Amino acid sequence: MIDNEIPKCWTSTNLGTVCKLRNGFAFKSDRYTKEGIPVIRISDIGDGNVDLEYCVKVELDNQYLTYKVTRGDILVAMSGATTGKFGIFKSDQLAFQNQRVGRFEILDKSLLDNQFLLFLLYGLKHKILEDAYGGAQPNISSGKIEEMEIPLPPLAEQHRIVAKIEELFSELDKGIESLKTSQQQLKVYRQAVLKYAFEGEFTATWRKDNPDYSAIDELKIESSQRLQKARDKKSIYYKKIAHDFKFTQHESISSWAKGTLDKLVYIAARIGWRGLKKDEYTQTGPLFLSVHSLNHGKYVDYTEAFHVSLERYVESPEIQIQEGDVLLCKDGAGIGKIGIVKYLPDKATVNSSLLVIRGMNVLNQEFLFYLFSGPVLQKIVFERITGSATPHLFQNDINKFELLIPPYKEQLQIVQEIESRLSVCDKIEESIEQGLQQAEALRQSILKKAFEGKLVPQDPNDEPASLLLERIKAERAAAQPEKKTKTKKVTA
Repeated sequence: MIDNEIPKCWTSTNLGTVCKLRNGFAFKSDRYTKEGIPVIRISDIGDGNVDLEYCVKVELDNQYLTYKVTRGDILVAMSGATTGKFGIFKSDQLAFQNQRVGRFEILDKSLLDNQFLLFLLYGLKHKILEDAYGGAQPNISSGKIEEMEIPLPPLAEQHRIVAKIEELFSELDKGIESLKTSQQQLKVYRQAVLKYAFEGEFTATWRKDNPDYSAIDELKIESSQRLQKARDKKSIYYKKIAHDFKFTQHESISSWAKGTLDKLVYIAARIGWRGLKKDEYTQTGPLFLSVHSLNHGKYVDYTEAFHVSLERYVESPEIQIQEGDVLLCKDGAGIGKIGIVKYLPDKATVNSSLLVIRGMNVLNQEFLFYLFSGPVLQKIVFERITGSATPHLFQNDINKFELLIPPYKEQLQIVQEIESRLSVCDKIEESIEQGLQQAEALRQSILKKAFEGKLVPQDPNDEPASLLLERIKAERAAAQPEKKTKTKKVTA
């Protein structure tokens, strides 16, 4: 962190010299209660804040008091997807820290200001993330963080630096808040577009100009054709789809049908991996897709995919990917993410967190993508996230997913109507992202200047931090009880 020469009245030291990072308690899930004291887990820590809204709770027990969190405490997530995120606890409510939640304890407040420490940690964040993501599972130890070198100004200058940073950040935060408000408004607009699209609002004129298309007739034909193929028990579609799927006519749009996805489309998932372990992943071979392939927009991305052997690929034909498949994440932090397999560079399969959904000549792939991106499924996803410690979409949730089914040609028109509107959103979103990135770059620039001693002037009357640090070390050493030395008894 210390790249340039620091002012003369400053010193450099390890973080652990001025504060300690205390680990939390390993609370057992069977001790969780509906009422009681909140337990702060890594998922409750955001950028700069600690949110108690979704905390689990435990009954008060004296053994937990060592791990209590009080107003002003700075917490850090030390493992998992949010590793390296810091938050300051701003509540007067009693709360406890869970395992893998670190709490910073300043050893001597005449050496280090709490708010200055928080800004220091933001400056160290890149280093913390770099160390944490050195392995397969993000993880950082308290000892590793305490070893990190920091610049230490005199306490009075720390106060001046904090005041200046807060002044500059206040103006910056107003701009960021405005950008994020626009971002949220775009999300609302996107959901409104999808809602109206799947209610037929955008294609009323198309239906008037194309009166001969009927989803009811198309579904009857599909049902008849499936019945003729129903004896093919070797097909992967046997038992997954059927000719007797249920549908009725829409009450107000006579050319549309109503139904569920059960038996109508192909939905498959992997249950377990028959003993597959990470050390079986290969450098080449069939692609092995996870939620990481769904983080890049509309289409599935393969750059972060693992590989498995051909033998592992062929043992599960029901989840062998085809171009046009829609992949939906049903587990964990990525629940609800979705992508279309547009171009398949090699054979591919999926891990147990993904559902494979195939429209089967009934539902267009892009229509399916926007359908699952819309408010109905996202409402189900939100309920799963807030109602469970481990969010999960069951396959039955998707099978029973109710939808309105337009004729296939109208589905294509609906996709076109959606994309013509959302393309404008995409351009605005891109501008907002650029603005947020510039704001973050400016924030880092302010912190860099602050910790180089270039943000506020030095005061020659300030006691040098090195002298204060040495005096406190001496006082600590003097306060330590003297160790008794053992002497050998000498006999004549």
